[in-house]
Amino acid sequence: RYVSTKDWETVVNTIIDGSTAIDKNNASTVQFMNAEDSTAVLEGFTITGGTGTRWVFGSNTPQEGGGIILGYSSAIIRNNIIRNNMTRTAAGVITGGGGGISSMYGNPTIFNNVIISNTSGYAGGIVLNWSRGLIRNNIICGNTTKGQSGGGLMIWQAPQRGGIVENNTLVNNTSAANGGGIMISVTDASTIPVVRNNIIWGNRQASGSQVVSPEYLNYNNIEDHSSGTNVSSSPHLEEGSFMLSGTSPCIDAGDTAATCNDIEDPGRPGMASPPSKGSVRNDVGAYGGGWAKPLPSLQLVDLEVSGTTLSMSCASGLEATTALQLRNRGSRKVTIDSVTVSDRSVFSLNKDWAGQVLDLFGSDSIRITFTAGARGRTFDTLRVSYHAAGTTGSLKVPVVGIANSTPYLHSAIPPQTAYAGRMFTFHIPDSTFVDSDAGDTLTYQATGLPHGMTFDPQALTFQGIPGSDIVGIPMSIGIVVTDEFQASASTQLVLITREATAVDDDQLLPTKVELFQNYPNPFNPATTIQYTVPRRSHVTLTVFNALGQEISRLVNSEAEAGYHDITFNAAGLASGVYFYRLQVRPLDSAEGRDSRSGAGSFVDTKKLLLVR
Repeated sequence: RYVSTKDWETVVNTIIDGSTAIDKNNASTVQFMNAEDSTAVLEGFTITGGTGTRWVFGSNTPQEGGGIILGYSSAIIRNNIIRNNMTRTAAGVITGGGGGISSMYGNPTIFNNVIISNTSGYAGGIVLNWSRGLIRNNIICGNTTKGQSGGGLMIWQAPQRGGIVENNTLVNNTSAANGGGIMISVTDASTIPVVRNNIIWGNRQASGSQVVSPEYLNYNNIEDHSSGTNVSSSPHLEEGSFMLSGTSPCIDAGDTAATCNDIEDPGRPGMASPPSKGSVRNDVGAYGGGWAKPLPSLQLVDLEVSGTTLSMSCASGLEATTALQLRNRGSRKVTIDSVTVSDRSVFSLNKDWAGQVLDLFGSDSIRITFTAGARGRTFDTLRVSYHAAGTTGSLKVPVVGIANSTPYLHSAIPPQTAYAGRMFTFHIPDSTFVDSDAGDTLTYQATGLPHGMTFDPQALTFQGIPGSDIVGIPMSIGIVVTDEFQASASTQLVLITREATAVDDDQLLPTKVELFQNYPNPFNPATTIQYTVPRRSHVTLTVFNALGQEISRLVNSEAEAGYHDITFNAAGLASGVYFYRLQVRPLDSAEGRDSRSGAGSFVDTKKLLLVR
């Protein structure tokens, strides 16, 4: 019908809906899979509801082309609305690219289309995969990727400089990676595409910029990027159609080559024919160049907030302030009706928002202040009500205010010295961290522990025998303390390990008998048990099961004064709790036999856990 009426209303009402496809592996709304030439034309339809077609890349099987897939095809796609398609995921299926259109090894011509609100793993709007192709005078808006780059468009290694992207308007697309507007991948100079005279504005990405590889672009208007012939100046677009306003810097700003000229107005020599403006020099965007024509007015209403939760924290009696961004990501101006919170005595807003207007690509900050009362959490909801293009909507953002004093570092820990092969024990002093909230419970965590070192978060004690592999290497052990409301502070324990000398050995002799906790614990199948004796003694070290039955006698001999360790191997034993007991009786050094009096004898038992 559009071929005869030339009315975009017939396109809106002539719908091909792919959502009823029975075979979900072949669920693109439209398929060109038989190497069609340019006599194959798709024109005058709304393409919607597709979920893509499985395409085999070696061992990979992505679902490509949610709305339209072209395999080795040179078909023409013109004067269509391609919206609300996606590439699905399923067991054994990788989410692919081209939520709107995917060309695989083809050479399509895609012009005068509106490609909006499509979703895919990469290239939310269009992808040319190893394809030549001409993409011209399209509006590519509001498309999204869920995992990779290219919110609006991706050109992947187009052969023989065959990827041509001219006079498109790519706005308000979103990438879960980088390149919210365009992502370009090349292998050598022969695969560099021609990308010129496009508006790339208002796109968002998780990292990087709106264009990946901007060095291949010329005569484009790119938000936050200007170099060479590219500029970065607000495009001043009209709402609905994204047509250039009379003050747009994109008028007569495109490539000066005559082949790029706008269509000349027959009644005004040298001047452009509508919808182009100004002279015949190319207008940047979808309404410039020799293929420009009026495109439909879009009713996209999309007000976005920058966060999912607002959280503030400060001590009782003080104030904390945070903010979130409101962004207009649609095709129409948005009017804010109200911004409210329930408890204005605790949360206050920076201004009265009623009647505030966000133009195309407009944004503003809502600042909210929390006045902390008694210690604890206060919950509320920030509500934003708005209207645009005859529709109303609302957004809700959870708000939490925490009245809490943050713990802080009071006394730094001086560097500590350990000796290779010797037991090292260090207790974090109570004065290291301070939290002014009475009765607050602090949780300690240590990171970057060297091999053989353990940390007991209840006793706040480091313990272990450093190896010779870290001698002379300062080791920074991180210490993080967190309170009940997840406020935290941190410091470091710097451990310097030395080789023990004879003098050190004399100075480091233990002053008491001590049995240490085994490490690792839990263990499988082996663990190390350490103990100290301050004088020559008879030592018995025995392992028992939970019934008190002896499992292994690890030591039953005389031991010299010093630090000792032994490995217990539980191979062949079942998982469970076991106990180890140390018995020490000093020896009469003159006669070399047990002291009959038992004076100074020592017994201690600890628990170990075997986990298979």
